Amino acid sequence: MKRSKECPKCHGKDIIADAKVIDLGHGNLEKELTVATFSKPEAMFFRGKATSKVSAWVCRTCGFTEFYADSPGMLGGE
Repeated sequence: MKRSKECPKCHGKDIIADAKVIDLGHGNLEKELTVATFSKPEAMFFRGKATSKVSAWVCRTCGFTEFYADSPGMLGGE
């Protein structure tokens, strides 16, 4: 949806771009949703955590939503 500007479900073209995804934490504090990867997931400490905030692209016609990492290059890789 981000590249095509079209909903893959209903083919609608009225897309809300880069909507922030809000999570409610302790005490109902708002926090932007993030995604995390770990370069050493088996480690107990110093797991090499990398994070990126997440944005949503939403079809106004049917509500279908796709999530995208704002900084995918920061998530690392193997």
